[in-house]
Amino acid sequence: MRKFAVVAACMLLCSCAKERPPVSEDKMLPLIVELHMADAFSTQIRDTLHKNWEKNYDSLSVWTLRILERNDMSQAEFSEAMDWYRDHPDQLQALYERAADSLDRVKR
Repeated sequence: MRKFAVVAACMLLCSCAKERPPVSEDKMLPLIVELHMADAFSTQIRDTLHKNWEKNYDSLSVWTLRILERNDMSQAEFSEAMDWYRDHPDQLQALYERAADSLDRVKR
């Protein structure tokens, strides 16, 4: 019975501890902003294959890799971080609210 109480107490303490993201919100913010800007720019490239505001995935792929490299992050690290944020919608919403504010400032 005593073992059970110790195990239960440990589980309770572990579940109460605030889980931290693999990549901080401060490091994710510029990535999210830049990636959304790249996504928007990818629709503005005109060539024989991409007309009428179609997304140019070739350019977007190159830009995405460059943005991650410039921010010292691998695709795997970014994917892991985004998975974590998707599992924590309150933190994801806070991150995207800050990103929207940043994008609004860029737009002006």
